[in-house]
Amino acid sequence: MLNRILLLVFFSFFSCSYAQKSNEIFGYVVIQNSKTNTGNLEYVPNVSISSNNGYFKPQLTDSNGYFKLIFSNDYDRTKVKLQIEKEGYEVVNLKELEASSIIGNKESIKIVLCKQSELERNRLIYYGLAKEFISIARHRKIYKEGIYRKQLVLDSLNSSLYLNENLLQKVFNIDITAQKLAKEWANQNLDDKSSEYKKAFGLIKKGLFQEAIRILDEIDFKNRLKINQQFIDSENRRIKSSVDKIILSKKRQRSDIKQLVERGELKMLNHDLYGAIADLELALTYDDTNLELILSLAFAYQENNNKNCLNLYHKVYKLTNDMFTKTVVSHNVGVFHLSRGALTLAYPYLLKAEKEREKLYLNGRAKSNYLETLVALARLYYLDPDISAIEAQTPLLKLIAIIDSEKNPSKHRIELLTQAEIEFANLCLMRGDLINAEKSYNKVDSMLKNNMNSIVRAVASFRIASYELRIIKDTVKARYRLEKSIIEYEESVDGIYNLYDNPIKTETEIGYINETLSNMYVLLANCYRETKQKNLVNLCYSRAALLSLYINDKNKKTLRLLLNFIPIMLEVNSHYLSEGDKENSEYNLKQMFLVLNKLKKDNFLLDLNYLYINVKLADYFTAANEFEKAMKLLDNNIKIIEKYFNKNPDKFGFDYILSAIDYGTTYLKLNNKTEYQKSTSLLTLKKSKKHLKYCEFENKYISDLKQNVDILIKEIK
Repeated sequence: MLNRILLLVFFSFFSCSYAQKSNEIFGYVVIQNSKTNTGNLEYVPNVSISSNNGYFKPQLTDSNGYFKLIFSNDYDRTKVKLQIEKEGYEVVNLKELEASSIIGNKESIKIVLCKQSELERNRLIYYGLAKEFISIARHRKIYKEGIYRKQLVLDSLNSSLYLNENLLQKVFNIDITAQKLAKEWANQNLDDKSSEYKKAFGLIKKGLFQEAIRILDEIDFKNRLKINQQFIDSENRRIKSSVDKIILSKKRQRSDIKQLVERGELKMLNHDLYGAIADLELALTYDDTNLELILSLAFAYQENNNKNCLNLYHKVYKLTNDMFTKTVVSHNVGVFHLSRGALTLAYPYLLKAEKEREKLYLNGRAKSNYLETLVALARLYYLDPDISAIEAQTPLLKLIAIIDSEKNPSKHRIELLTQAEIEFANLCLMRGDLINAEKSYNKVDSMLKNNMNSIVRAVASFRIASYELRIIKDTVKARYRLEKSIIEYEESVDGIYNLYDNPIKTETEIGYINETLSNMYVLLANCYRETKQKNLVNLCYSRAALLSLYINDKNKKTLRLLLNFIPIMLEVNSHYLSEGDKENSEYNLKQMFLVLNKLKKDNFLLDLNYLYINVKLADYFTAANEFEKAMKLLDNNIKIIEKYFNKNPDKFGFDYILSAIDYGTTYLKLNNKTEYQKSTSLLTLKKSKKHLKYCEFENKYISDLKQNVDILIKEIK
């Protein structure tokens, strides 16, 4: 009987002991990369460890860096958030701790520390290396493959009405990726990494990113992740599964996913978008709740002009609680719609981004991000016909004031300020404000002496030269500036402009280089025409024609690029016609109409696009003495501009006046004039005269316009 009682007591005790749950977390604290650098782990004593889960006193690690937390309540298998404090140090593996800090976990956890000063220094070093690699990779595309990233072009160089696709966001997304990687590399603890990753990271530290990508490409992540996931799934289905094995496998899976994402993001820095997307999509199939991963893939999609980025951005915005991340999403979605000309869709996102980022900026955060949103908003206002020129200047004035207040603005800030001042000057010209336009152009001229991207400087110089030639009529100054700009631009994209001597494998982006150069050569031809240098005029137009035909000859081309092709070819055609070269003129005109029909078929042309194209086409028909055809086009222009002028005279007043002058001038050349054409001419010219009378600015440009209007009215009467 006694034996039976003892046996029952034993089994009862055994059952209680077996059922007892652990309420501990234990582990140790070490210095980052200590084993990798010295061969031995360096343990950290006197680190304070605490948590808000359960009640217990904060503990200090012992001389061996060891700690054990015993929770007062039974929180078995509950994740806890640990507070780790050591003066002058920062935890570098917080994400890993969040996953492994589980009460009752039989495996010890490792907390990795690094000196704060060293961490920040490493982050800056890695960010600098990443930025340098981005630049090298971009130039490699230019020199070796002839591919040019569109984001370097500050503005559409054909007409301020047109915006190059995805122009605004390219640099910004890659820069965010570079910052993210720099922070991760600074936090990296190599003591737990595989030999293959250590080898790749050693190359990253030296700035040899392409070599690092090659090492990481040798790892078969696709097969490893698949096999590991199958094991985890099979263990989870087993009745007596090994918890420790599952924990270890999940840890290995997280490590592989992280390295795969890193490889994808490195490929983004290298402008290998297809490779980046493939890696990030694969990672997402195994970790579809990782917001950082989803955001990286959205960046890659947007870089590739893929609308799949929108669903990912919306998912991130919905799930994240981080305000900065929300602003990135709002800004990027707005810019994506803006780049496609969907102004109505862009508005709510960019206005939300401006509001959110202004709050962060006023609290000392996200200054660069706020500036980027102001640039995008300025473009949106500029393109929106319902927004006045004064309203469109508002975000630009904010941006200019912020950068002007800085003592030593960075290279990027100076480039941003250059762009803002040019846009501001252009809006001033729309209002007839030549004084402030001149101030802005002079300011840009002085900034060009600063350290900035040579392509940015060349493009800005081109815009100033256009102002000097067309507004202030200083041909000599404009010619000198253009000659210098073209040399600098061609040197920056060396190897792509001599198309016959150096054939190139190309993508759509190459067309934007040629578009820029075409416009530069056309403007330079106008300078040489003023100084009657016929041979140089012919040479410039030949170069513009060659580059423009190259644009139109590509299979991979965007509608926006085709749109910019039309006015260039029309001006070149007018030159051919004046030189009696009817064959080339007719060929180019035929090509132009093919493009125009494609744009019409795809419903890509807006009224304002027609306005600009019709003017150039009318110039061509006028040069061909086909005045009736020119008049038909200009009649259509009057109908278009009348609508915009009545709604927004501040923004479209001078477009209306110039349209009226073109119409009246062409009317006088007609052989068969109609009463309708006469009355339309007089009505529009008188309306123009009235607008000029009440113009708030008075200068030679406006005086000349008034004189031209008066002369035309008198001759038509």
